[in-house]
Amino acid sequence: MRNIVYFLLLLLEIAYCSKPKDPANQKLFRVNTEQENSTIMEFRYSAGQLQSSRISDGSFIFQNQQYTWSGSRVVAIDSKSDVLHADQPDLLGYEKKTLEYDDKGRLSAVKGLPVAPSVDYLGTNIQFHYDGDSKQFSSCTFYYLNLAVPFLKVYFQYDARGNITREENYGYDNGVEVKENTIDYQYEELPNPLFGYGNPLKFSTYFSKDSWVKLIRYDKNGQIATTKNFRNEFDGYHVTARLSSDTSSLYFEYR
Repeated sequence: MRNIVYFLLLLLEIAYCSKPKDPANQKLFRVNTEQENSTIMEFRYSAGQLQSSRISDGSFIFQNQQYTWSGSRVVAIDSKSDVLHADQPDLLGYEKKTLEYDDKGRLSAVKGLPVAPSVDYLGTNIQFHYDGDSKQFSSCTFYYLNLAVPFLKVYFQYDARGNITREENYGYDNGVEVKENTIDYQYEELPNPLFGYGNPLKFSTYFSKDSWVKLIRYDKNGQIATTKNFRNEFDGYHVTARLSSDTSSLYFEYR
C-alpha cells in the first residue's frame, strides 16, 4: 500500500510540473517569416525579464543582443553580429547601446558606443525631448557621439491609446531642418507582440502597444511612396501572426 501511495504522489508531482503555462502568462519566444530559410528571432528570459535576443537564419547570426537591467528598466543593450566590419574584416560587428533616464523615469538618451577603439566609428547619441510632464517623447535628435552638430531629427504624434501614429524625419542642410519623409501608422486594439522588444530606435514597434493594420510612407513632397496593409491573427491571448501581402509577414510563438 505504501508503494502505491508513493507512486500516485509521484504521478501527481510529474503532472503538476508538466502542466502547460497559462497562455495569459506566456512570453514571446520566437518570430518567424514565411520565407524558405527565413530569418528567425528568438528571445530568452531570466526571472521574468528579457535577457537576450538573437536574429539568425539558423546558421548565420545577424544580431545577438544581451540586455542589462536596473530594476524594471533596460540600461544597456550589447549587440554582436557575424557581419564583418568594413575597416577590420577580422572583427565581428559589435555595438553597445546605453539607455539613460531623467528624474521622472522617462527615456532621455540612447548612446551607441563605438565598435572598438581602433575602428573609425563615431557612434551615436540620440536625445529624447518631451513637452512638459508628458510621458511620451515629442521628438528626438540624432548626433554623432561627442559631436554637437545633429544629423537627424524625428517628430512624433500619438493616438489616445499612446500608439505612435506619425513619424516625421528631417535631415539637416547647413543647420536647417529639411524634411526627408513621413510615416503614418494605423492600429487595431490587439496587443503588439514586439512592444518593448528589440531595438528602441524602431520607434513604432518598440513603443506602441497595439498592432499595425496599415503603414503609409510619404516622400519629402508629401506624395505616397509605399502603402502596406496588415491582418493580425489573434488566439484570444496573443497576436500569433501579422500577415502582409508582400514578404513581410511575421509569425509569433509563445511559451
